[in-house]
This record gives sequence, C-alpha cells and structure tokens, in this order.
Amino acid sequence: MWIFWVIGFAVVFLLLAQFISRLPGENFAGLKKVIPDEMPRIDGNITDNTIERLSGKELPYFENLLLLEARSPHELLISWKLNHAFYQEQLNSYHQENVDLDKAMLRMTYIGGGRHIYKDYPIRLADERLTLFVDAPGSTVTVQLGFFTEEHNFIPLMTSNDVVLPQ
Repeated sequence: MWIFWVIGFAVVFLLLAQFISRLPGENFAGLKKVIPDEMPRIDGNITDNTIERLSGKELPYFENLLLLEARSPHELLISWKLNHAFYQEQLNSYHQENVDLDKAMLRMTYIGGGRHIYKDYPIRLADERLTLFVDAPGSTVTVQLGFFTEEHNFIPLMTSNDVVLPQ
C-alpha cells in the first residue's frame, strides 16, 4: 500500500513542477512568478475565488450569469449576476437614455403542452435572486434577462439554462 502513496506523491510533485516551470523563457520560474504579491481586488474587495487569487486576474465568465432552478413543480428560483458596466454599454449601444441601471426585465418562455407563451417580469438587478410561482407542469422553461427599447423591443442580454418542470 505504501508504494501507491510514494507513486502518488511523485506524480503530484512532477505535475506541480511542470506547472511552475511552464512560464515562457524560463526553466524554473519559482513560486514568486506564479503567485502574485497582492490579492486582486474586484470592485474594491478582495476576491474569494481561489483561481482568481492565484492567477491575479478576474475570471470573465463569472461576470454575467443567469441560472434557472426548479424547486418544485410550481416554484422556480432564478439567480443572476450582471456586470453593470456591460449593462450600461448595451443600453448605450441601443441609445437608451434615462433608464435606471438597477432595473431590468426577465422574460420567461414556456414551451410544451401545445403552447409557446412568454411572460415579462420587471426586476431589480441588485436583488440577484427571484422566486416565481408558475402553473405550467410538464413545460420547458427558459428565462432571458434584458431590457425594452423605446420602441418596446425586448433586447436579451443573457439566456438561462432550460428547465423541464415535473408533472
């Protein structure tokens, strides 16, 4: 049994040595080149994400996120995280002025049972979570987060995962 521990330790050591020595132009860069001197700050706060702390960079794929979860056949939990700079940039690209940056719209789409309908729900972006009670058992539900233009066109910024509500 101890031979497996020795082999495992050797494999971990070799992988660690390969990771550290992969910096360009250097055979062995040392930990000083891999781990930054100070923790990266995101929005003025020290991040809790281990990967962000080790790399010293913010992970862009966690800036905008929309998740949909079926808690029961009639209850949906919607969670989101939206970068306010991205939201402002999208509003500016559609020439939307005097729009509250804290407000947005959720569009929920139901598909199934011979129907394809959608409902719009105004939300506050700062809440980052909403529980909705729906009556669409057996339907596939998708949510989009976006805003309405002055011409009342819906502009989606993010689309959630699909959830099939149980019967």
